[in-house]
Amino acid sequence: DKCSDAINENRLFLCERGTMFGYGNLIVDMKNIEIMKNFAPVIYDGTHSLQMPSAANGISGGAREFIPALLKSAVALRIDGIFMEVHPNPEKSPSDSNTIFELDKVENLWKDIIKINDLV
Repeated sequence: DKCSDAINENRLFLCERGTMFGYGNLIVDMKNIEIMKNFAPVIYDGTHSLQMPSAANGISGGAREFIPALLKSAVALRIDGIFMEVHPNPEKSPSDSNTIFELDKVENLWKDIIKINDLV
């Protein structure tokens, strides 16, 4: 009932951040975004969705180099929002250092995302 009430009152968002493990990765299946949009607004988590659980000696590894491609794909699917963690020096971040995007690259990425959003 709480979720139904939240949907009806526009207070619920769904977050896509990878749904299954495969080859030591979280996998983002883009068709899940389309399915989720039938129920509530969708936020795409561009950083946590690229984690590799327990891939780095017992802590989560990751593949930050794929953040731009997956964010752009999600925006092309007309998602309602983006979440991503950024840091001026990701390697020195106390957590999730392998999936945090570099702060100095955000502006250029954002320019591309805005272009895609405007196009769709």
